[in-house]
Amino acid sequence: MRFASTRVALTALLSVCLVACTHSDPKSVKAWVAKVKSERGTREKKADMAHLRQIAAACAEPDKVAQVASLLKDQPGDVKQVAAEVLGKLGDKNAVPALVDAIDMSRGAGTDRLTEQANHANRAIAEALGQLGDPAATSGLLKLLRSKDNYTVIGAINALGKLRDAAAVKPLSSIATDTSIETFINKKAIMALGDIGSAAAIPAIHEMLYAERKGISFYAESSFALFEIGKPAIPVIQSDLSGKDPTFASWAKDHGVLRGAILAKSAQLLGDLNDTSAEGELLKLLSYKDDQAALQLATRMQAADALGRMRAHAAVKPLTAMLGEEEVAARNTYYRALRFIGDPSVAAVALKKATSKESIGYREDAYRTAAMLGGPGELKAYDAALEAEPTRLHGECKDNEIADADCKAQIDQVTARLKAYRGALATGCAAGQSACWQGKLKDADPYVRGRAALELGRANAASAFPALIAVIQKPIDAKTNDEVAVQDEARFAAILAVHWLLDGGAKPAGAAEVAKALEAQVAKEKSQTATMRSAEDVKRLAVRLGRA
Repeated sequence: MRFASTRVALTALLSVCLVACTHSDPKSVKAWVAKVKSERGTREKKADMAHLRQIAAACAEPDKVAQVASLLKDQPGDVKQVAAEVLGKLGDKNAVPALVDAIDMSRGAGTDRLTEQANHANRAIAEALGQLGDPAATSGLLKLLRSKDNYTVIGAINALGKLRDAAAVKPLSSIATDTSIETFINKKAIMALGDIGSAAAIPAIHEMLYAERKGISFYAESSFALFEIGKPAIPVIQSDLSGKDPTFASWAKDHGVLRGAILAKSAQLLGDLNDTSAEGELLKLLSYKDDQAALQLATRMQAADALGRMRAHAAVKPLTAMLGEEEVAARNTYYRALRFIGDPSVAAVALKKATSKESIGYREDAYRTAAMLGGPGELKAYDAALEAEPTRLHGECKDNEIADADCKAQIDQVTARLKAYRGALATGCAAGQSACWQGKLKDADPYVRGRAALELGRANAASAFPALIAVIQKPIDAKTNDEVAVQDEARFAAILAVHWLLDGGAKPAGAAEVAKALEAQVAKEKSQTATMRSAEDVKRLAVRLGRA
């Protein structure tokens, strides 16, 4: 009943307000502004501002923006804070000059009441200026960067990123590389530079790409920022890969940045940016050697992943030769890259690996690869291998002295997964049959959806764009971590396919609207562990579609 009463009261308030706005009622915005100004006590002013917030949102008075903006002068910080919040939500850029003029830099970072009020008001002003999106606010936001209150600085940084004014690049670059401030502020500045997207920001972002302070890396923010900048960032990454810049080499040595780490990160970035001109250098990295085994593997894996996403057919032979790698994670990365490239001849090689004398941990991804690349000719061989698998698995149990009950449970789990992979092999669609594959994008089986997406992307089937976006937007509703990973991989296949379509010259209708929808999806899913894995990839695609 309380909910019903509250709803009725609110409806009545808004109804009165709508009438008041057109009939000089004392409950108009103008009347409430006057009431706030006439109050002497802070408590009363705050209560009046709460009412004003509701009324301003619903009323249509022609001068309400000017009325609310008048509260930015000669009022306590708490009043200025709410006034700024209201102006930001009203969305009228005419409020920008008043908001900029209301910035108060007279306070430091103290905890006394007046200082806190001033800082809270400045934060609200920064947020409002970001919401209004007018470059005329840049000067005020740059002023707020000098605030002693970290939260105000962060608010100004975020707003400058939204405004995308190149005039902010130099001061934000200084903040991004400042070693005397909180690392969180560095990260925010890097992100804002990426949002602005100016090539002038590349030197600062490049420096932070390899920087580390207090055990904190800035790679995630820097790599995404370089992706947002796009093609202008490629030359500096290629230079890192080749190692031909003596200045950077000296900086890396002085800062303890290992060559293997530079190569691994460069390979990943070039894969993100789909720089096919780097294919030759990436192929060399497949045989990279390093005194540190972990860096050697990481570099080879990142190179393989980049080559896979580029669909570099020249990588098929060396990657196939690397399928004997003892490290399972690395071997599976090579299989995955081969699945992206899509050479059907790899299916037979994978089936042979699937029936080798190695343990199932080494062989399972071979089954998956055969299913994702094979055709009708491989189906019989796949079924034969699957039929013989329980015997092989039982032998492994015996070798490892696993009890019968535990062995049976393991065999059931493994064979269930191998049967699930089979769905991608038994689709009934042949290479190039776009209509057939588009139909499979709606399949309940994530392996089928994943294969269909890759097939359509490789075929440059631009007509599949809406259906691929639907796969990306399909909620991940799995119950276990393994199921989450499978659904997530199907989503990534669709993301990759859309990138390939864009690489092929596709100009999808409504790309900007799709980009906004994907950004909203990321915002909605960001707190859900099940979808955090693909969030970065969805964000990258949104950026690219926004540019398209």
